[in-house]
Amino acid sequence: MHALQNVFLLVLGIISHASSHLNLTLNGQWKAWKDHYNKEYGSQVSVSKSTRLVPGP
Repeated sequence: MHALQNVFLLVLGIISHASSHLNLTLNGQWKAWKDHYNKEYGSQVSVSKSTRLVPGP
């Protein structure tokens, strides 16, 4: 029973340690993706708005 408790605590420690690392990488990836999305689609939105203002033939 005592050994099982030690294994449980070890696994719990590994999971919490891994999740803190995972959160850091996920936050970094999310920021990078958001920046990329803003560059890709933010410029397209502003371009499409400006083309709408120009009167057609």
